[in-house]
Amino acid sequence: MKIFCVFGVLFKVTVSAVAQEVGNVPDSCRPMTRICQSSWRGVNWWGERLMRNRNFIADHRNRIDFVFAGSSSVHFWEDSGGREYAALTNRYVILNCGYGGDQTQNLLWRFQNGELDGYRAKGVVLSIGSNNNAIRGARVADTMLGIKACLVEINSETDFVAKNDKFLELLDTTCKTIL
Repeated sequence: MKIFCVFGVLFKVTVSAVAQEVGNVPDSCRPMTRICQSSWRGVNWWGERLMRNRNFIADHRNRIDFVFAGSSSVHFWEDSGGREYAALTNRYVILNCGYGGDQTQNLLWRFQNGELDGYRAKGVVLSIGSNNNAIRGARVADTMLGIKACLVEINSETDFVAKNDKFLELLDTTCKTIL
């Protein structure tokens, strides 16, 4: 079992725990793309970001240290993270898989459609779920199930060990920066 960071809180998750809780699967656990839905001023930015990340994975396949995954809180670290984000990217190769407006179901779709494939990262930092409540008015319990589904997907799609020293150092620095 691996340990992951979600909004700075550590969770342990197993596939069976999610399966027992789901029963009637909420939208937050159903993978959903935004390729055709997300345009801003006529530009399909979501699809373009997806392709940019796929190219990044291809170019850095054996060198990706960490993945930052989630919604706008992760996406905009690239622009608003300032010196702290620059210091992290100078020290580590970081794949930023944050997409503004994404919900757990969108992240699940991206995970199941290649965003975790083709590389071996040392760790994943996850921040997702706020848009489930803000945009769709999802029940908190359903949002938590979606977050757990994302964790299960990470657990099943990756084979890194989240307890290595580099990951713990990154986790500490990231959490201090966010808080």
